[in-house]
Amino acid sequence: MAGEMSLKEKAVLCSLAVAALYIAAGAVLFIRQLPAKTGAWAKARRAYEKAAQDYRKECALIARKAEWFERYDEEKSQMPMFGSAADTDTTWRRKLREIAQKNYVQVASESPGKEVQVGDVWERTFDIKNWEGGLESLVKFIYELETTPEGMFDVSSLNFKPNQKTGFLKGTLAVTCAYRKDDAAAEGRADKERK
Repeated sequence: MAGEMSLKEKAVLCSLAVAALYIAAGAVLFIRQLPAKTGAWAKARRAYEKAAQDYRKECALIARKAEWFERYDEEKSQMPMFGSAADTDTTWRRKLREIAQKNYVQVASESPGKEVQVGDVWERTFDIKNWEGGLESLVKFIYELETTPEGMFDVSSLNFKPNQKTGFLKGTLAVTCAYRKDDAAAEGRADKERK
């Protein structure tokens, strides 16, 4: 009976086998968690690098603060100036209609929004409800609005569809006009913001 193991030896061998299985299971779990931890670290590192890059870009922009204010003042100086009590509605309507007529765009009606002060600049949006014209005329009209020296215009929305009767395009358009008013208080606020 030399080949048979005693009960005590079988118990030790079973205990060693169970311990080996626990070690193997632990090793498998550890190895499976490594890529997840590495992935989380890599993801965190990428997020940190992006945040650091954004921070450097923002610092560079802040360092150019004087240049940005100089460019802003240059653009602002090209804006039309109105008196502090002036109603700009008729002036902008006339200019919009002149530019539209010059580019063969028919404007049936436009309704002005309220004047809004943005810093030391004023803005007024006109909703042109019914306009009609050819595609080339529309492109020329919008181009002239955005490049004319007679004022600062920005087309903020444009919707159109073909008119089944005439073959031209028809639709709606929102144009924002930017200008300044002769207001010393607004100038003082803007200078204070720069400092």
